[in-house]
Amino acid sequence: MLPRGIFGEFAAAEGFHSAALKARDSHLQRSQDHHARLTDIASKGHIGAGVVTDTDSDAAQAIAGASDQFEAEDA
Repeated sequence: MLPRGIFGEFAAAEGFHSAALKARDSHLQRSQDHHARLTDIASKGHIGAGVVTDTDSDAAQAIAGASDQFEAEDA
């Protein structure tokens, strides 16, 4: 936190100090909001991973089944 008077004891310095604190607070709030959103997204990652794993497993079974079907037709 910027201490009061760090930029001087005149109106423009006080205005700059206020603007700097306001920008810092805004940045801090946005950072906290982004962190919350990213944490929420990350907590759902296992759902997407499960879907991909299931789809991959189903595709592997379908490919194996197709191979068995071709072997049966050749016999």
